[in-house]
Amino acid sequence: MKKISLIKSGFWTTYGAVATRLLALLSNLLLARLLLPSEFGVISVAYIFWAFANLFNQGTAGDFIVYKGTEDKRYLNTTYTIGLCIGAVLALGLVAISPLAANFFGLPNLVWILIILAFNLLLSSLQSIYAGVLTRRMQYRELANSTLIASFVRVSSTIGCAFLGLSYWSFVLGDTAFWLTLSAITSRHAKCNFRLEIDPEARAEVLSYCLGATGSGLGYYVNSNCDNLVIGKLLGSISLGYYFFAYQLTMTLNSILGQAIGQIGMPAFAQLPDDRQQENALLKVVEQIAFLAAPLY
Repeated sequence: MKKISLIKSGFWTTYGAVATRLLALLSNLLLARLLLPSEFGVISVAYIFWAFANLFNQGTAGDFIVYKGTEDKRYLNTTYTIGLCIGAVLALGLVAISPLAANFFGLPNLVWILIILAFNLLLSSLQSIYAGVLTRRMQYRELANSTLIASFVRVSSTIGCAFLGLSYWSFVLGDTAFWLTLSAITSRHAKCNFRLEIDPEARAEVLSYCLGATGSGLGYYVNSNCDNLVIGKLLGSISLGYYFFAYQLTMTLNSILGQAIGQIGMPAFAQLPDDRQQENALLKVVEQIAFLAAPLY
C-alpha cells in the first residue's frame, strides 16, 4: 500500500474518530448538567450487558469481510447470514436475561431498557457487516462521514429527550436513533445485494473466525467491566454514575487512537502478500505507536 494512501486513510479515520468522540464528550458534559448521577448509574448498568452482548457481535463478521474480501459471493453471503443469525440470538438472549438483571441490581425499568437495546443489537450486527465492506474497500471518507452524521443524530436526540425530562431514556432513544441512521447510511454506501444463504464450504471458516475474534475480546471485556459490576452492585447506581462519567472522560484519547489504528491496520495487513512483510509492518506500527503514545499518556 502506498504511503500517500495510508496518510489519506489515516486522516479520514482519525477525523471520524476525533469528531465522534468530541460529540460524545460534549453530549456527556451537557447531560451531566441535565441528569442526576443516579440516572447515569442506571444506564451504566444497562451498558454492561450491552457491551457483553455486543462483544460477540460488533466487528466479528465485519472483520472477516475485511480479511477475506468482497469478491467471493459465497463467503460474502455466508458472512452476512451468519452475522444476522448471531445478532438475533444475542438479542433474544439479552431479552431473556433482562428480568434477572433487573432483579439483581434492583432496577425494574432495566427490563425495558435491555429490550430496546436488544433491538439496537440487531441493527449493530447489520451495520458491522456494511462497515466491513466499506473498510475492505478503504472507503474511509464515507465511513467517517456516516459515523459523524449518525453521531450528530444521537447527540441531538439524547439532549432533546433530556430537555423533555425523559431521564435515562434519553440515552436509550439516542442510541436507537444512532444505529438506525448509521445502518441506513452505511448500507447505501456499501451497495451490496446480500442474500440469506449459507455455503457449506464457507460456513466453517466464517464461524471459526468469528468465534476466535470473540474469544480474544472476552478477556478485554472482563478487564473493562468487572469494576462496573462491583461498583454497581456494592456501592449503588449513584456511585456508578460518577464512575462511568469519569471513565468516559479519561478514555477519550485512548478510544480515538484505538479506533484509528484498528480501522487502518486490518485492511492494510490483509493486503500484504506474505508473513514476512506482515511481521515487518507490525514491528514498524508498534514502534510508531510507542513513540506517539508514551508522551501522550
